[in-house]
Amino acid sequence: MMDIFICYRRVDSAASTGRLYDHLIRHFPKKRVFRDIEGIECGTDFPEKIANVLHSAKVMLVLIGPLWLNCTDTNGGRCLDNDNDWICKEIAVALNRNIAILPLLVADAIMPKADELPTQIKRLADKQAREIREQSWDYDVGQIIKTLYRLVPGFNTRVKKTSILFLFACVTLSVFFLKWYNNDFNYDDLTRTLKSIGITEINTIEPEKALRLFHNNNITTKVQLKHLIDNTIIISKLKKIYYDELKREQLDIIAIADYAPYLIIHNYSSESEEFIRDKVIKSDELDYSYLIDTLKSIGVSEIHLAKEDERILSTFKQSGIKTKSQLKYLIQDSHAIAKLKEIYYDELGRGIDGVAIAMYATYLHDRKVSRASEDDIRRTIHTSDEWLGRRTVAIPIGGFPNGTVIKGDGPTFYLIQNGSKLPIPDRDTHEFMGYPKSIRVKEPDLKTIPTGTPLRRMRKNDNGVWMPQ
Repeated sequence: MMDIFICYRRVDSAASTGRLYDHLIRHFPKKRVFRDIEGIECGTDFPEKIANVLHSAKVMLVLIGPLWLNCTDTNGGRCLDNDNDWICKEIAVALNRNIAILPLLVADAIMPKADELPTQIKRLADKQAREIREQSWDYDVGQIIKTLYRLVPGFNTRVKKTSILFLFACVTLSVFFLKWYNNDFNYDDLTRTLKSIGITEINTIEPEKALRLFHNNNITTKVQLKHLIDNTIIISKLKKIYYDELKREQLDIIAIADYAPYLIIHNYSSESEEFIRDKVIKSDELDYSYLIDTLKSIGVSEIHLAKEDERILSTFKQSGIKTKSQLKYLIQDSHAIAKLKEIYYDELGRGIDGVAIAMYATYLHDRKVSRASEDDIRRTIHTSDEWLGRRTVAIPIGGFPNGTVIKGDGPTFYLIQNGSKLPIPDRDTHEFMGYPKSIRVKEPDLKTIPTGTPLRRMRKNDNGVWMPQ
């Protein structure tokens, strides 16, 4: 039987709900406090379970944070106005059954007015709300627990006599726990904690940078980290800044490390928000170093063909890729990158370089890799200066010298060896050879050259060393 039902919206107050739940189960049996994460086993019918719990519940705690009233669903409509919104359904059932309801305001949220609520839950506005403030969390929760003792029959507030041995054991364990809890956290602790509140964009270019930033901002222990991520005001403000400026729907780990402590120090002032907004814009500007590291991370070893380092950066910006966020979303389009590699290999016999990604990957990405966009790029390559140096040639008298790479109208490249053409079996083997410049040969002439045994396939092992297959 569940006596206490916790109603909350995950996007709004998941962290605060978890913290409150931990306090409640220290005072009441865990099996009598319901929260959807702990209270529903895998495979259970969710609507049926909720209905059964509400049937036996004596008290409903409704956690209301800054986003509770106006958060939107995937269609852009307000969640509370959606007929299938479970928060609205749960509160409506509790009101109809005259279950005691305690609205709990977290993260400086304001109690909604009746005219802001759907018809079926307007009476929620008549309930006396309680605040749970960050600066007096333990006291505020303590007052709520006292109220719960009065509202739920059967809970005994009398403290049972505890043996000295048991008390000593509890104190000892607490000391060890606090010692562990206040230890410095490592990168695994950091990523695990952030993922628990839905932060999945973990920085991958330089993962240890985030850890250093947290330490530099005096967030060095597990308890400090927990208090930081439990501050829903900070997280929601940073999400808004990132969504406004970078069009993202969530933060990354670097943003929390660098900006969350700053907002706390400056009491979430509008000046501190604008300062961070300016920093976000500047920090997202695409620079040469970030560009090169990102291209290398997806295996683009031929960074550019030009002598000048800045040519590749300017080419990306001319193609509309001016920020790190735009570059990130471009290279995540693996279909566009793979298709461009295929086109470059077919037409030029080599892998793509950075300039090719800037000029052509954006074109493929914007057009969803259509057949028309592929053909446009093939025609562009055909008419480029590099292609003009690869015009079809006739077989010279005496044949091609050893080591020449030739290609007909088909997709296969050949290596000339002792008057025969040896098929290069695949792109990996061709890459192992260093993508030597190929010569186009008329198809009838190509057929006159004897075909030898294909070259042995080459592959890179896990250490990046080429090995024969």
